[in-house]
Amino acid sequence: MLEDLKGSAESRYIVGSASQQDPLEAEAAIADLMRQEAILSSQSRILVAEINSLLHRDPLAELPPLAGSVTVPEVPSASAEELVAIAFDTRPELKKINAAIESATFSLKLAGLEFKPDLKVMGQYSSMWRETEHQWMAGISINLPIRRAKLEAGIREAEARVAGLVGERSRAEDRIRFDIVRTMENVGRASRVVEILRDRLVPASRDQVEAARAGFETGRNSFTSLVLAENRLRDASLEYEMAVADLYRSIAQLARATGRIPFLEDIEEGGNQS
Repeated sequence: MLEDLKGSAESRYIVGSASQQDPLEAEAAIADLMRQEAILSSQSRILVAEINSLLHRDPLAELPPLAGSVTVPEVPSASAEELVAIAFDTRPELKKINAAIESATFSLKLAGLEFKPDLKVMGQYSSMWRETEHQWMAGISINLPIRRAKLEAGIREAEARVAGLVGERSRAEDRIRFDIVRTMENVGRASRVVEILRDRLVPASRDQVEAARAGFETGRNSFTSLVLAENRLRDASLEYEMAVADLYRSIAQLARATGRIPFLEDIEEGGNQS
């Protein structure tokens, strides 16, 4: 578009209906676009290499072609209480702590059993001396808990371990609740920004470009006004795409906060259906 408008500005300058500033402004705008294209192309190649490295592939390997447009993801409709309940069931750190509490509680029960006498009954068929014949013999052994101070210390240690693990679980649950609330707020903010950009800012910027171009072609405004309008549209469009990406990240962070692998369920369902 700028190349066409540059030619139009040069023609108008030649016939004296425009100043020299217009074609110069067009050339500067084209050069700036070329600069941005070089930067973004380099960043794109670096990102491709990074993705390939994460997939243990050759950094120079080609990725599948990108989709023409990225759809806006659906925002989860579950409440904070529902997501917290899911997180309490699925977060691996809570599972680890609960297993440790169960083990420590069992150790505490064993420590309490040490206060009870340990009675053993045994029987065997043998001879006590070589000169005697084999015969059935029975015996009883009793282990009495005499060292009570040591046993009481073991119980206190086991109780302290259980209490410490219960406190650790409480702190982990507090962190999970905060993570859920924080990530839900981020998802709501990102979704709202996407809606504003898509429904208001981008359309308004597009209308500004059309109006500025019509005004330039009819001589009602300068080429600078058209370039500024085009820059605003490009910035708004880029901001929209970045907002969609931010919404995807926020939803992925919410899935992580609940202990789910993002989109794994959808992928598995699709594979089962196929």
